[in-house]
Amino acid sequence: MFRSRPLVFSPSLKQMSSVLSPAYIEASTKPSSLSSNAPRKLLVLDLNGSLLLRTKRVKKHAKDGPTLRTVHPRPYMQSFREYIFHARVKEWLDTLVWSSAQPHSVKDMVDRCFGGKKTDFKAIWARDTFGLDTDQYHQKSQTTKDLEKIWNAFPSHSAYTTCLVDDSPRKARLQPWNHLCIEEYDARLRTRDLEIWQRLHSTAGESKNAKKKEEKKERRRRQRNDAEVDPVNSSLDTHESQPAAPLPPSHEKTADADPDSAGYDKTLLAIIGILNEIKSQTNIAAWIRAGGLGRVKSMLQASPRLPRPVLDTQDSKTLCEDQNEKEVKDSDEIEENKVAKLLETHDKWFEHPDIVDAWAQKGKVALGELGIDVVPGVH
Repeated sequence: MFRSRPLVFSPSLKQMSSVLSPAYIEASTKPSSLSSNAPRKLLVLDLNGSLLLRTKRVKKHAKDGPTLRTVHPRPYMQSFREYIFHARVKEWLDTLVWSSAQPHSVKDMVDRCFGGKKTDFKAIWARDTFGLDTDQYHQKSQTTKDLEKIWNAFPSHSAYTTCLVDDSPRKARLQPWNHLCIEEYDARLRTRDLEIWQRLHSTAGESKNAKKKEEKKERRRRQRNDAEVDPVNSSLDTHESQPAAPLPPSHEKTADADPDSAGYDKTLLAIIGILNEIKSQTNIAAWIRAGGLGRVKSMLQASPRLPRPVLDTQDSKTLCEDQNEKEVKDSDEIEENKVAKLLETHDKWFEHPDIVDAWAQKGKVALGELGIDVVPGVH
């Protein structure tokens, strides 16, 4: 059931003013509206934990060079890739990658997820863009994605136009209302998707075996019928019988034939739906801050609403952990308290299946309008 109360972020500005810039707070308070003349948008993509899962590191000698880990793209990556780089979408959307991984790892992940389309990115930023010193660069030090760096590099964009997709609230602490926080794609979700894939392929294999058995029975039936008509010139071993009649369509299903009922992770489909909505919004920061992510209308013509998130101290500590990179926490208690308060502003829309499903449905509609197939792509 959808909740009746809207999700509106309202930590006091006094609490946040010591962390967020006054200009950013002011921008987020200017209401967003739907407009056919809305400004061009910028999509900033994280990689590991957001668009894909990388396997754990393996030990090797330094002389062998950097280790490239196995990459498992999130379900529907093919559809997502075709959407963000579709000619009609590129008319209103710029896209760049910003990852805290080192350049060689970023290159590998981008190649695995985007292939030849990587040249369509406005930029690809890696760990060398965070201004870290040598020790921080090679250690699991905390990183923050300050969108001001992007806005300085691309002056046509701002808090009004930018959407950062990242599974870590901590990394987006300086511009929380431009952050589209998503569930981390971890080993647990990957295992679940694989189990679904294996079950579907097992069912598809059983259907193929059933089809072969039916075809064999049909050949034998035809052979018997021919033998009854002409017992002299026909036999059960003849190979000149007519081919079997086609089986009903239900036997022709493949493992990806019904992705809706399969249960794969739908995050990327939901992101497509959200992007299609913010295309016409005039102020992304204001839209997210006002609870826009909880106001999606489902295909059942219901208006989902989320309650305001309430985080106790333990929840804040848990969310402060960067599970994606397992980065170390800041030892400064004052800074930790500030960060904990900022985490209250991050919309946990992805914890509500009805909301995710509704945005995913809108995503599939958007794909259909562009003639893009909905492809789970799990294997």
